[in-house]
Amino acid sequence: MLSHILISSLLSSLVISSPLSGDASSLEARNKPKPDPGCRGEVDAIVSTLSSAYASPFCSSLLHIPTATATTTSTTKATATVTTGSASTLYTFLPGNPPSKAKARRDLEARNDPADPPIPTYLGKTPLPLISKACSCLNLPTRTTTATATVTATTTTTVAASPVYITKYPCADPFPTRIPTLPFGDATSPTDLGLQNGRFFTDTPQGQSGQACCNACFFELENCINAYYYSYQGCVYSQATNLTNASGQGVDATCPAGYFKGLTYVPDTKYDFRSQGTLAGPCGQTYNNL
Repeated sequence: MLSHILISSLLSSLVISSPLSGDASSLEARNKPKPDPGCRGEVDAIVSTLSSAYASPFCSSLLHIPTATATTTSTTKATATVTTGSASTLYTFLPGNPPSKAKARRDLEARNDPADPPIPTYLGKTPLPLISKACSCLNLPTRTTTATATVTATTTTTVAASPVYITKYPCADPFPTRIPTLPFGDATSPTDLGLQNGRFFTDTPQGQSGQACCNACFFELENCINAYYYSYQGCVYSQATNLTNASGQGVDATCPAGYFKGLTYVPDTKYDFRSQGTLAGPCGQTYNNL
């Protein structure tokens, strides 16, 4: 009977003193940063606090422990487009002034973040040198990060150059005078456009100013090639009547057949001194330096 009692007591003692392998507290203990046994004195309590708080990331950042990089390789597929030929430029002319630009939002003032990480609240007002010393007492693991090196398998596709579209407001305020840029430009053409001249007198809306003459040529008269404003004559204009070399591109209300192939505008340097300058028209293929 006595031996039976001794055996039962021994078994109970073994059960109580042997922790289960899945015990949560045992797992937490293994994940804590372990302090260096040689660290004692004024930092001992701080070391214990850091260890209990699982402060490895904070201490690693504070001590600038380098990060080891593990590299993996990833292969992606891509398509490269190769453009052949020169891109043509197509202009869109609009009346009035361009829309006003919205004021850019002022960026927030740049913040100079400190190099050191924020001090955790559980450390209270502990001086940074003591915290740093306590962190150095922990056996901190090497930080690791993973970088992916991407290898790209490229398939090449060849396409023709797409046109470049540019929007201009040639008759906008303030209206310039005799400046060799849009809306002023002298027309040259390799073919006979069958130019026909006309005039808006000074008592008409189109003949009252250079800006009104500009609007008439760019947005009112069909196939207007050039126009000239004279304060004493009004608005004199030239229209194309030979449409055989019209492109069919850039069609709009004032260029119903599109721009004229080879019709080029160059800076206006030979204008009639009695005029405000030679106004360009909307149906040109090229506007050189305007």
